[in-house]
Amino acid sequence: MAYDPSYDTDDSAVPAAVRIFFKKRFFEFTGAVLFLLLIALGVALATWSADDPSLNNAIDGTASNWLGYPGAVLADQLMQFFGLGVLPLMAIPMAWAVRFMGHQGMIRPIRSVFSWLFACLCASATLAALPAPSSWSLASGLGGNAGDVIHSLIMIVLSLAVSGAIAKAIAGGLMVAAFGYLALRAMGYGRDDTVLHTAVAGERVRRRARGVGSM
Repeated sequence: MAYDPSYDTDDSAVPAAVRIFFKKRFFEFTGAVLFLLLIALGVALATWSADDPSLNNAIDGTASNWLGYPGAVLADQLMQFFGLGVLPLMAIPMAWAVRFMGHQGMIRPIRSVFSWLFACLCASATLAALPAPSSWSLASGLGGNAGDVIHSLIMIVLSLAVSGAIAKAIAGGLMVAAFGYLALRAMGYGRDDTVLHTAVAGERVRRRARGVGSM
């Protein structure tokens, strides 16, 4: 009889309960690691100072950032690029961490990651339209360098038809709607639910704007 080296490798080789057990532990581990990384990033950003030594501030001295020089560099690069757009940069992955620890995982990971990145850029562009307070320590606006560039490009395009406050309002509305849509997609909402939530949010914004205008 010829020797047959094949093995039975169908799903019955490993009991379903064992597969489910390890799958859940993997999700929990992934969620915990992601959660800890986001906490570390939050600490770096919360203790960020423009006066700390970094790639954009080549000075001697010890960084006041709680994570030392690496934390100062990471926080400064993110603040320079996204500005306050770092808030959704952290918030959306935190929702992923919660899903992982709840044994759910990410829905369409590639789409979610790209939606997350573009949502952060839209948030930065929205913030760039707002006036920065005198205490703001960066040369760029509240949306960082990325927000300034995107907002400027939108204003250039809109200037072909409108200008002034109307153009700023349209640019802000477009970026808010785009951010809301992309953020929901990044968190796993389907297209129909995302459109519905975005439409409802847009209607609320319009009602508040009309209320302010009538005062």
